[in-house]
Amino acid sequence: MDEMKSLKDQMKSVQAACRTARTTDNGRHWEVLTGLISVINSLMDMHQRQEDRIHRLEAALREQQAQS
Repeated sequence: MDEMKSLKDQMKSVQAACRTARTTDNGRHWEVLTGLISVINSLMDMHQRQEDRIHRLEAALREQQAQS
């Protein structure tokens, strides 16, 4: 669940940057883009870990079924 909290914090940071980017110069838009890239990378990492976990569980299930 730490991953989800971290992701939520990143998203809040991006939202805050979006609010200030609307009222300030274009320099803030890079901060928004950087934040969005960070969120996307975190989501991709979480997805990869989930897929790895699924593959391990499938392998364990196949092994268990082979022993039965």
